[in-house]
Amino acid sequence: MKVNRSRRRVLKATGVAATVGLGTAGCIGADDNGSGSGQTVDVGNLGTLEASEEVEIDFWISIGAQELAQRIADGFNEQSETITVSVSEEGDYTEVWNQTQQSQVAGDPPGIVHLNAIHTLPAWAEDVVIPAERLIGSEIDRRNFVDAVNNYYIIEDSLLGLPFGVSSVACTYNRTAFEAAGLPAHPDDVELRTMADWKQASEALVSGTDTDHGATWPKIGWFYETYHALLGQNVLNNDNGRAAPATESYLDSQASRRIYEWNKEMYDAEYYQLTQEWSDARQAFLNGQSAIELDSSAALAGLAGGAADAGFEAGVGTVPTDAESGREGKIVGGGALFVPTGVDGPKLEAAAEFMLWMAQPEQQAEWHMSTGYYPARADAIEVAEQQGFYEQAPQFRRAFEQFTDRTESSATAGVFTYDHSEIRSEITNGLDRLYAGDPVEDVLASTKTSVDSVLDRASDADPR
Repeated sequence: MKVNRSRRRVLKATGVAATVGLGTAGCIGADDNGSGSGQTVDVGNLGTLEASEEVEIDFWISIGAQELAQRIADGFNEQSETITVSVSEEGDYTEVWNQTQQSQVAGDPPGIVHLNAIHTLPAWAEDVVIPAERLIGSEIDRRNFVDAVNNYYIIEDSLLGLPFGVSSVACTYNRTAFEAAGLPAHPDDVELRTMADWKQASEALVSGTDTDHGATWPKIGWFYETYHALLGQNVLNNDNGRAAPATESYLDSQASRRIYEWNKEMYDAEYYQLTQEWSDARQAFLNGQSAIELDSSAALAGLAGGAADAGFEAGVGTVPTDAESGREGKIVGGGALFVPTGVDGPKLEAAAEFMLWMAQPEQQAEWHMSTGYYPARADAIEVAEQQGFYEQAPQFRRAFEQFTDRTESSATAGVFTYDHSEIRSEITNGLDRLYAGDPVEDVLASTKTSVDSVLDRASDADPR
């Protein structure tokens, strides 16, 4: 979908766009309604679970668990006399993003979609979505959402999407293998906080057990952005692209060198098992080839169950950082619920009602307890506590607390830019060169050049 650059430039020239602080996701031109969409929004008597007439809306998800999503939607459907929500799994994040725009061109968008965090800026700037604040803002208190989530999805003091299916990078380890290697194995004692810890544990695992490698994680750029955030290092200039469109990367920083040097040391010693995709890393961990795996927190339930089926116990460790640099925090992953522009009338009323339903702690808690995705609200944790969930699955609380225990900064808020997925692709291309034997300095120099080229093109599309 083509960006409406001319209207945005007029807004910037007339001073409508305002500069915001690090607590928001960026500074983006707004129309008279204070949002990126000029669509008039009238959702009637919000909070009634009803629309002005009988209506059915589609809910497109991009994170699997269609059966779970439909079960939650059915809970809503049972309480509404006029609204029916039907869930369909429409592919991965990119496919849902593309299909949403295609449906708008065809004049038949779904009522609500789940989009990845990296699509937030183009969704706003290209008027693909109606900001959640305009739909349900009168019925929710943003202070109920955890800061680690708010600081990504609030733009110009407006909540753009409803955070749902939020995740971070999480560490799962094989407690049984750690015990066999003579390592501290209880989650309260396990030593996996630093890069040096990971190397030492890997050495003990490889030499003292049948494990082939110490650790694995898929070759995905999100992990390397997380490593930078833990070190308090922005990946891009202009506060990670939040104060203004980013024009340069910091992949020549000391933090970048430390990350890549550690990665190369682990790989060269065969302590790191190179895996390409999510499924490859999970299979390597569950097969016992690697005793530590970095994954999305969304996989916590699946990994715990898979480990039990494989005959070992899994625990939650810590994503590593450099001991000398401290630990600033992890970036957000996953996505949020959005209502596409072009949805109107009773369908818009229905979409707003369902979004409000999904914002409630009970639904947030159910998704969290069934998957490993984090709830966006702290009071959803209380719901899980009341049900005794963490007595049976303490790893879920441990991972959530590691996510929320962070310094709120531009580094932990994460990258905010157009063409974010292409930047991640360039990072993985650089890793190919690293594993092929290129020196770290050469890999970082070439990756920086490639990423900076992407930023040069992205700045032309950025309306800020």
